[in-house]
Amino acid sequence: MRPSIGLKVFTPEFKRMYPRAMIRFNFWMFETLSYDPQVQINGLLIINTFKNVTMWDQMAMSSMAPMSDQIATFQHFQILGLRFKGAYILHQPSIMTFIWTLARPFMSQKFTSRFHLCGEDYSLMKSAFDEESRKLLPSDLEGDAEVNTSGKWVMQHAENLVAASK
Repeated sequence: MRPSIGLKVFTPEFKRMYPRAMIRFNFWMFETLSYDPQVQINGLLIINTFKNVTMWDQMAMSSMAPMSDQIATFQHFQILGLRFKGAYILHQPSIMTFIWTLARPFMSQKFTSRFHLCGEDYSLMKSAFDEESRKLLPSDLEGDAEVNTSGKWVMQHAENLVAASK
């Protein structure tokens, strides 16, 4: 996941026109992933990089979806029965580290052992993959795969969701 790409799609104008677009996109994304046999068997591993996200971008992200939509997305994730294998957050904003420090004592040991704030250190994330799987990581995540990170597919799906809602 690359929030810097999402910010290009979910502009203030777009959010005014389609205030529920983020929750619709999240539901679509997790629903689609739930049908993938590899995700069903092995679980979902989330890698989120905040690289090149400015402080202004961070402020804009906080208003992308209301808390009720974020909770609904989490509940949808649970209902689908997706197995959470882990999350690696790279270049996280300082506020995320602060919130995690406050929230961590209230989380289960199982969850906290699978959630990692890595900062600029990619080694922890890379250690979750065997040598063959590391080849699948995009080059911007210190892997070998050349992956299109332009975000055009995100924009296309967001436009499709909007068109379907009309």
